[in-house]
Amino acid sequence: MLGFLAAVTIIAGSCAFTPATLPHVEFCYFHRLTGLPCPGCGLTRAVCCISHGELAEAWAYHPFGFLAYAVIIALLLRPLIGWLLPGWEERVLHWRGLGLLSVFTAGAMVLFGFWRIARILFPSF
Repeated sequence: MLGFLAAVTIIAGSCAFTPATLPHVEFCYFHRLTGLPCPGCGLTRAVCCISHGELAEAWAYHPFGFLAYAVIIALLLRPLIGWLLPGWEERVLHWRGLGLLSVFTAGAMVLFGFWRIARILFPSF
């Protein structure tokens, strides 16, 4: 239920704000300390763009925004899926590929963050 409420809040916020109207509050300590983007910098703006149908801008902010949006939608649909397909969570949670997919996604996001930092530090590279 907590995931559902978080997803509702995120979708409502992303529909209410555009990247230009987001409050400028810097939560990223990595960016605050180094001035460089962390692997997650831009995800909030990307989700806002997707909610407003600005897909090219969302990709420019952060390509993993589409994956984040899919997870948010899955959290929204989870109660409905549980009602339509009882017992589905046990089957999904026992699937070991889900853990591997999570590790792969986290690794890909970290590599993307390193690539983005390398482009800033070494522009001729």
